[in-house]
Amino acid sequence: MDSGKIDRRTFLKIMGLGGSGLILNLTGCGNASIEEGKEQVTAYVDPEDYVIPGDEVWYASTCLQCPAGCGIHARVREGRVRKLEGNPDSPVNLGRLCPMGQAGVQHHYHPDRLAQPLARTANQLQPISWEEARQRLQKIVTTVKGNSDRFALLTGSVSGHLGVLIDALMERLATDRHYVFELLTPATACHVQRELLGVPAPRFHLDTARLVLSFGADFLGSWQSPVHFAAQYAHFRESPRGTLIQVEPKMTLTGANADWWLPIRPGTEGWLALGLARLLTEEPEIAARVSATVVKTLGEYTPEAVSRITDVSADDLHRLAKALRTQRPSLVLAGGAAEGQIGGSGNVAAVVLLNQLLGNVGQTLDAPGRPPLPQLLGRPGEPAAVHALAKALPETDTLFVYGANPVYSAPDFLRLEDGLRQVSKVVVFTPQLDESALAADLVIPVRSYLEDWGTRVPTYSPEAGMIQMQQPVMRPLYPEVPGIGDVFLDLLKQIDNSYAQWDDFYAYLRHAVQLMRPLANPADEANPWGLPPMLEPPVLKPETTEQALSEQELNRSFWETVVAKGVLRLGTTTQTLRLRIRPVAAPESPAEDEAYPFTLIPSPRLGLYDGRHANLPWLQELPDQLTTVVWDSWAELHPETAARLDIAEGDVLEVRSPEGSFQAKAVLFPGIHPEAVAVPLGQGHRVGRYARGVGVNPLKILSPKFDVVTGEPALYATRVSIRKTGRREPVVKLASSDSQHNRRLVRTLPASKLKSNPEV
Repeated sequence: MDSGKIDRRTFLKIMGLGGSGLILNLTGCGNASIEEGKEQVTAYVDPEDYVIPGDEVWYASTCLQCPAGCGIHARVREGRVRKLEGNPDSPVNLGRLCPMGQAGVQHHYHPDRLAQPLARTANQLQPISWEEARQRLQKIVTTVKGNSDRFALLTGSVSGHLGVLIDALMERLATDRHYVFELLTPATACHVQRELLGVPAPRFHLDTARLVLSFGADFLGSWQSPVHFAAQYAHFRESPRGTLIQVEPKMTLTGANADWWLPIRPGTEGWLALGLARLLTEEPEIAARVSATVVKTLGEYTPEAVSRITDVSADDLHRLAKALRTQRPSLVLAGGAAEGQIGGSGNVAAVVLLNQLLGNVGQTLDAPGRPPLPQLLGRPGEPAAVHALAKALPETDTLFVYGANPVYSAPDFLRLEDGLRQVSKVVVFTPQLDESALAADLVIPVRSYLEDWGTRVPTYSPEAGMIQMQQPVMRPLYPEVPGIGDVFLDLLKQIDNSYAQWDDFYAYLRHAVQLMRPLANPADEANPWGLPPMLEPPVLKPETTEQALSEQELNRSFWETVVAKGVLRLGTTTQTLRLRIRPVAAPESPAEDEAYPFTLIPSPRLGLYDGRHANLPWLQELPDQLTTVVWDSWAELHPETAARLDIAEGDVLEVRSPEGSFQAKAVLFPGIHPEAVAVPLGQGHRVGRYARGVGVNPLKILSPKFDVVTGEPALYATRVSIRKTGRREPVVKLASSDSQHNRRLVRTLPASKLKSNPEV
């Protein structure tokens, strides 16, 4: 093989493509656990070899608490992980870590973690032995091999070498029924950006902008890669200080940090963007960046017409346009409520047009570059996947689920649980029970990400060719529980005998990473290992040369260095955005309905995210960043709306859509449009000692509304009514008193009375 290049065909051939194989091994790596279900005391006079009593060791790995894939350092003492921090060598988070990442330790040691397989008997999940689980799973895989067109796989976002294994499995089974589900990914924006810019996920450079105009993109809270963007935001706020303007129907954490927060009628963001475009094209220099046809079409979006639709005044529209003209370079973003509408694709397209008019394309947003091994990128996932799965269930006999909880996330109108009952075998691979596992026929526990091997390419990657390494930071708490990589590798061994050359996923992964050594960077005298600049090669003795080292020793040194640093950069080729402006068309706006006069905003927030962390008490106790409510769900209303409906804080409200209803306590908050009601995501679970019975799940009452172009579900387009139930309950907040326990330590002023700079 040419040591300087590995083409895609060779990579796929070597890493896993090819007959019929071995029995699934569910015994894990065989390492002894340091816990085994109870606390043990370390003998300081005779410790285990890897334990130095009192000393701490830091291991580099990758956080899997959300799709951002931040690099982490794990602090380990006496063989146990005690604390997680950010890895400074990771370009994703540069040493920082959010509360969800910090809570990974609690996920790892959670008392609800499964240590034994479960199987459905008499309509109940009962513990079974590992040997019985192996036999049941082997029988299921044998059935799938002979009837693969009736097999489906649902996962969360997967990438790296686990993604390669999954792709190989589906290829061997000759089926493309792999559904990748993530609720909070910008799937609609990716579709539009691929069409208009040539790439689904351009890189955004907040740190080089003087003004950022965001239409609902909560880049400090839950949008794409918030820790990465928070670091850029810090530079953005340095001298000369950048200006942040946030336009959205419900204030997010990013909106709370903005210089100017502007409420807008839900779903009309595209109209505002096109109104701004019209004002900008009044300048010949700006108008020259698009065709005369586009400029002419924009003529109908007058400030008065836009104001009637968006509830943004004509004066504010002119102020926004002036800010965009005078503060350069700028960056315009779209996400969240702007994207999750029936006209979401039109809203995103209008934002792309603004960036083109302002000259931002190629400056504050550019192409990420082409990685040498695109098959490692994996698939980022999309909300529509659970809808596609629900439609496919009548033609499905066997369903595997990993890294997703579709039963919790699916709206009631999909009738997903009824569909799952018609599937002969549902197998769920999970560290602990969730709603989807409760509906399974077989539940196979898998390891925590802090005790497993893997690689990860983040869904939003600040650098093309960057691969995050994941390694066990301690021995498994439950030695018999397998890693998810071992599960899929052993599944492949039953279908393709060529995978038998690797005893376990660790051997496969090490082989794969070592094959990438020639791709890291072209070798030169200063860097004989071809390592990225951040990776330091091992120190050589003076008399030793590269020529004297064997290829095996070079590979070993490369592997050890990459694992120690936790990240690997491969050489890339440059890529440029190719701009294609579509004909301007008014985005679809949500229709008004007198019976359901409000728009429901199921709002994600830092902490519980999409609901996957509701069983972690640390994150349940993390107060909402704006209302400070803890351990609960609530219906957020504007004070003017509450006064009109005679609603006081703590009143229990019924929130009803055409698809169903739930009850939640009212919380009055001025950071919301008067025609919207916001309910936080993440609560309303049926399982988990800390999650069960807490709050409500607003996803259940979503209406079947979809983006008119992409078909993605419009998560923010459901119309609801609200009414008082006659009950009132206390709202538990971190800050329960406006007067600081009646001591008036800090004087406060309502935002409505603050005289802010009218010029932004």
